Amino acid sequence: PAMEASALNGFAELHRGEGRLSEARPLYATALERAQQAGDRISAAIMANNLAMTLIDLEEHAAARQVLLT
Repeated sequence: PAMEASALNGFAELHRGEGRLSEARPLYATALERAQQAGDRISAAIMANNLAMTLIDLEEHAAARQVLLT
């Protein structure tokens, strides 16, 4: 799961960099789940931040807050 999480995060970064936030969002969410499953707390924190920043860009502030508080 850790390598899959990293690959998904990278793919999400590409989408986000291209402004394709709606496509990046589920990739970040899945990457976060995989990092958590792998017990990789550092990667999970990074991916949670990436997901939250994408949600903020999508103006989904409550969802971003929830990701960071979970």
